[in-house]
Amino acid sequence: MVDADTADFFGKQQEDTENRICCDSGTACPQWASVSHGIYISIEASGVHRSLGVAVSSVQSTTMDSWKPIHRRMMELGGNSRFKNFLREQGIPDSMPIRQKYNTRAAEWYRQHLRALAEGAKSPEPLPPNTGHLPQSGESSPEQLMLDKLYEGRGAVARPRGKATDARNAGLQNPDPVNEDGAQILCNKTAAASFHGQTASHQRCVSTSDLAASYGPSLWCVAATCVAPFFRRFLRRSKVCVP
Repeated sequence: MVDADTADFFGKQQEDTENRICCDSGTACPQWASVSHGIYISIEASGVHRSLGVAVSSVQSTTMDSWKPIHRRMMELGGNSRFKNFLREQGIPDSMPIRQKYNTRAAEWYRQHLRALAEGAKSPEPLPPNTGHLPQSGESSPEQLMLDKLYEGRGAVARPRGKATDARNAGLQNPDPVNEDGAQILCNKTAAASFHGQTASHQRCVSTSDLAASYGPSLWCVAATCVAPFFRRFLRRSKVCVP
């Protein structure tokens, strides 16, 4: 769990509306971050980022992990808007798939630049014109190609910014502070979290669709594993042939 100072830090970061949506997919209330790029991402996008490896994208939770000062500094110097604007300047569209986007020369330069700024070191030389959209390496390994295929299209298209539904009237708190697409997202900007007797105001958001997508299959497996022994015991007592 994050400490009170870190919770306050991320609460202030949420004052920027761009940081309230996933930098890759547009999903509201992201609770994960790519420290390497100083951006906020959804739980689904975080899985794709982890597949890139920590050398490309180091992922941490903004609500569960402990944060080093250098990593908080990178988030402070970064932000979703700054990163997306830089990629656009380099000719990289928002719709580019995650694994392809973060393996470009522009993304590689940006994370090196961000780290140098946070450490007070010298930034890398500027990219040559019209090269930022190119891959950072020549050929991908078979493993990388397999992962590219596995995660193809993940987080590449942002959700449309449509009209808000009746979710707010049904009692949900601030369904989607930016997109307002009616997704069942519970946000509470005034919720106070307790950390060792201290309180810190921090936006706590839960996307029911994200939770279902991420944990649904696992929960079914757990349920099946727990129920199976009792079911088999019942069949044996009923004198039903069970292998």
